[in-house]
Amino acid sequence: KMVALVRELDIDGFRFDAPGYNHFPNWSPRTRARASVQELGALPLFRTLRRTLHELDPDLMLYTEPNTPLFREAMDLNYNYDETWLPDSIFGRGGDHPGSRVRNARDLARWLTERDATLPEGSVTAHHLDSHDTFWWPLPGSKWRREQIGRDASRALMTAFALSGGPYMMFVGGEDGMQEQVAAVNRIRASRPELAHGSHRFGMDGVVSDDLFVVRHQSGDNRSVLLANLSNRPVTEDLRYHLPGAWQDLLGTRPVADSTVELAPYAAAFWVVSR
Repeated sequence: KMVALVRELDIDGFRFDAPGYNHFPNWSPRTRARASVQELGALPLFRTLRRTLHELDPDLMLYTEPNTPLFREAMDLNYNYDETWLPDSIFGRGGDHPGSRVRNARDLARWLTERDATLPEGSVTAHHLDSHDTFWWPLPGSKWRREQIGRDASRALMTAFALSGGPYMMFVGGEDGMQEQVAAVNRIRASRPELAHGSHRFGMDGVVSDDLFVVRHQSGDNRSVLLANLSNRPVTEDLRYHLPGAWQDLLGTRPVADSTVELAPYAAAFWVVSR
């Protein structure tokens, strides 16, 4: 059926919801009727399906939610269900900050670096703040991230995720109150090839503030740096020795003087090498 959809309707991708819940045969009579028991039962099918569909269209995309290495090897794209706890942890919702949690922007960069290092080569993650699932889980009044951590913090984290490299997604309605920032972010994504095709490195030596989230991108001669303040305090950093040269902020309106960044609470900059 899926091959027919591609051939007849030129379908360019499929999303699989909860593939770990299925009714594949199970050798255990006691667990045959429990869908969640055969969590990996769909993997052989996905591997064959991906190979077959890519022969029809190499650009076709298979997309799902599980983040384990086996599901990542069977899919082209996975979204960041394993990151859904990060906003609460970074912005102190509930006030619980044991040492094992991600407490600030520096911790976030380290966590993403270590998480990505555990994934199969070529794994692609779509970041999100709100999804169809995260929206439906909470009670009314605390469904959206903007209701949980505040609109300014949500805008900052959306910018950080969207300009970290690779894809990002938003649930319809999640953009309320940040439409201008979403439009600005999407213009940058459309104009900078290194965001889609380059290398991405989280963090940067020499940054003093724990609240400054940094991602460096490069693809050939195209270089850029995301700087996002994930706190309710202003941040000032002198990066002239770490980012030499002339830069332009695509989220601002003027060249960056002496590679010094001054960011208001929950503000962001996207620097590119001036030419």
